[in-house]
Amino acid sequence: MAPKTTAEWYDDGLSMLNSGFFDSAIQCFDEVLRAEPQNAKAWALKGTALIGMNSHDEALACFDKALDLDPENAQARRGQTLCLTELAREEAPTWPQPETEEITESAVAPTPLPKEPVSRLYSVADGLVVDAVHGMAADEEEAWFVYGQYGGATRLTLWNQQLLTYSTDDGLISDAVRCVLLNGN
Repeated sequence: MAPKTTAEWYDDGLSMLNSGFFDSAIQCFDEVLRAEPQNAKAWALKGTALIGMNSHDEALACFDKALDLDPENAQARRGQTLCLTELAREEAPTWPQPETEEITESAVAPTPLPKEPVSRLYSVADGLVVDAVHGMAADEEEAWFVYGQYGGATRLTLWNQQLLTYSTDDGLISDAVRCVLLNGN
């Protein structure tokens, strides 16, 4: 069996990252970076996987490297900001708590917590192209499921739970949809 190409390591890393297997994703991106140490996207994705493991110092170093190589890398910029925010929280001083007063029956009753949003799992049986969804985006009106290389995108209209799939047959340039952006239009 032939060794994996850099592109295959990269794609495997994306799959592992999207599935939440951060250790495996890091290993894949390390393989990419061994062959292509100047690959800013791989540095940013490795940083994203490190955030998933709560390794903010290491992630920040990856985002810094990605930005050195490509100052316009939006993922690295967002990751860098997130890491700096998290690291500032970890280093924030803990102030002494004021002495607690005895709680009496006259205390104000606690406000009930809001109910959790209703959720539902969707599968091929409901109309998805495949069960392995690559990504998703949602707002108050609709949700979109994308499948990477497997066949377009599916729109879920939330008010009536109707699924409609779009592919090259419907005018998409390619069925390999990796992400979707909702902008209110």
